Amino acid sequence: MSRLRRLSPRYARLRWSGWRLITFVLVAVLVIKGCASESLSSNSATSESGAIAPSAMTSSTIATSTEFLNSSGDLPDFLPPADTFDDRARQLIEYHATHPPNRDRTSDPTGYVKSGVYTAMALYASGDIDGGNRMADDLFSNPHSASMFLVMAGMDLYMRYKDVMPEEIHAKARRFITSFDDYTGGTTENHGIMFATGGYLAAQEWPDWERADQVRDQTRSHLYDFVENVSLHGVVEHDSPIYHVFFINSLLSLHDHATDPEMQQRAKVGLELLLTSMAPEWLHGYWPTATLRTVSFTHDPNRLISLTGPVGWLYWGGSDMPVPEDGCAIMSAVSDYRIPEVLRYIGQDRRRPYVHRETHGQRFNRDDKYRKSTYMDRQYALYNQFDGYGDLAWHDQLQRMGVVWVSDAPGATFVVKNPVEGVRGDTRHGQVLLHQRAMIGVYESTMTGFLPDTAAVVEQVEDDGWLFIHGGPMLLAFKSVQGYDWQETIDLYGTPFASFHSDADRNGFVIQTAPVEDFAGESPRQELDAFAEAVKTRTVIDDSRVDQSRPALTFTALSGDVLALEFNRDRSINGEVVDYSTWPLFENPWMTSEAGEWLEMRYGDLMRNYNFQDWTITDTTASAPAS
Repeated sequence: MSRLRRLSPRYARLRWSGWRLITFVLVAVLVIKGCASESLSSNSATSESGAIAPSAMTSSTIATSTEFLNSSGDLPDFLPPADTFDDRARQLIEYHATHPPNRDRTSDPTGYVKSGVYTAMALYASGDIDGGNRMADDLFSNPHSASMFLVMAGMDLYMRYKDVMPEEIHAKARRFITSFDDYTGGTTENHGIMFATGGYLAAQEWPDWERADQVRDQTRSHLYDFVENVSLHGVVEHDSPIYHVFFINSLLSLHDHATDPEMQQRAKVGLELLLTSMAPEWLHGYWPTATLRTVSFTHDPNRLISLTGPVGWLYWGGSDMPVPEDGCAIMSAVSDYRIPEVLRYIGQDRRRPYVHRETHGQRFNRDDKYRKSTYMDRQYALYNQFDGYGDLAWHDQLQRMGVVWVSDAPGATFVVKNPVEGVRGDTRHGQVLLHQRAMIGVYESTMTGFLPDTAAVVEQVEDDGWLFIHGGPMLLAFKSVQGYDWQETIDLYGTPFASFHSDADRNGFVIQTAPVEDFAGESPRQELDAFAEAVKTRTVIDDSRVDQSRPALTFTALSGDVLALEFNRDRSINGEVVDYSTWPLFENPWMTSEAGEWLEMRYGDLMRNYNFQDWTITDTTASAPAS
């Protein structure tokens, strides 16, 4: 039985017309440039986008890990967003300077303080000194239980605007910030880095504090260890839409205010490593990424909780200003720090699909680190991570996989998981494997999925056990080997999501995607039908071992690639076992790295090298050789 969903004809025509125009333009460019061939050349060349790749790659070719983009003659010129960082910073500052803190002082006093400190920064930055002083006095007079959040951000507020603060605020700030017993503790990784940042700067600012020398030595060691660990194996609480901003703000504050050149330099390296983990995954305002910590499974910049989202928007842009949760991005907006040009381009250039790989975890996940892989298309992305062989550490907020696409409508995300509770987290009972535009997963437990019940789904059809979705720029096919039943639509931070569930205690799923231009037609339904026919006739699922004690699944994708996964055993692509032990710290068309040693970025003739042995950064500019 087929299940069909349609949007209003007017909306569908508008969405289709826009994508049809884009498709015609791309096709025209390819024809004019003579790039019809889909074959890959074994010869490498350096492109104007800085990558080293087969010289015959077309715009539909996927650039994988160590291959670099070749854009000489087959891609339109890269056009960065029309608005600049300064434009976006002014917009964000104006918003927070004219709006109260995101939380209520009475009903959520801790949240009020955590949000209010950034409101105070915006007030000062906008020239409202009296307003900034009133807010700062309120925060330091009644810090409630904000603890490390106000220790770090409050110290930054004090350092930036102390010259216009009256002495009574100086005294209150000092009394609160120097009142803690431990400046390297807290219950989580982000707590420790915030305590250490505030304590270090307090010891620097008030050398007459009786504990200044002790705190300085302890926090310096903690901060140095943190940056070294990031260079070796990333962050434990990796790529969190909620908490990543607090790591960024801590190192940004040290970069801006530390007087010790060595601390300032290490903070800069650490800060740019944190931003490097975002830039290759930034998609026109979205941050599609696997993460250890999120309370929401989507990465919607306009509706759902994301304290870090506005930071990415400041540095790389997007569409409209995202929902400014708690104002944490204000510190980036008021700082004089600017990301290097090469990193800015890497976060913005989405002219050609590519693969990004990344490592996190510091052995936090028992014997295995988190090995991430993200496929980035021009208007959509698939992400997943390897997180070991069924022996997870803390995973209550883990987000292992997902598909995200660009849409004017909210909730443009598709996920499958075995939730810890409700929609939150994922368990050790599921494992996934991603290769470019396809993904498979196996579960030794029940399986639940979610997709938006909004206009982010332009067309939706169920046929022969498959669920086919037209998202505008992307087409998606999903199949649960053991089937599924639709459940109630849920409301997630104001966005409705349809949910489906399989009660089978052994299961597997397949996801196949394609950019809509690969199946361009006269209407969204025609495009979806053509895609569905291709998936049903050209892909192959071997689910003969899904019911065994260790469920296994093999899928031959539209590309002809064969993905194979057995629970707690090897995962392979085209018969070759994926070796997660050699996973890079960062690797994509613009980056190569050796953990604990170095990171190299290149875009066009811009090169930036980080040496993790002496913490130096070297920028060079070299003309790209002719292709």
